Amino acid sequence: MDGTVGLCRGGESLEQAAARELFEETCARVDPQQMQLHMVGNLVRMNQIYMVFRAPLLSPEFSTTEEASEVRLFAADEFPIEDFAFPEVADNVQLFYRDLQRNRFGIYMGTLENGKNTIRVVGRED
Repeated sequence: MDGTVGLCRGGESLEQAAARELFEETCARVDPQQMQLHMVGNLVRMNQIYMVFRAPLLSPEFSTTEEASEVRLFAADEFPIEDFAFPEVADNVQLFYRDLQRNRFGIYMGTLENGKNTIRVVGRED
């Protein structure tokens, strides 16, 4: 299991690129202007930075694509943590579900280095 991953094209904002990539990989649509930053993640060993956004779906339609052979929405108690591509960052997913349950979202910085996942709060939603 993995998340949507991609690059910004010329002239795209981060939110526009994330919405485009989400659509290309899952056929799910979100409004880039409604996207809220959830986490910036740093996978040190892989020299990669991840920007994680949250946004409501514009409609309940989504599907598999050539880039995603399985696409599903999960309730917190259904999420298959054991199938996660990076089990070291399962805490990041659980953090999202905790925020969702509380309906109060934070903005986080995560770093995965030498097998240790560190998460810190860098902001809160007003």
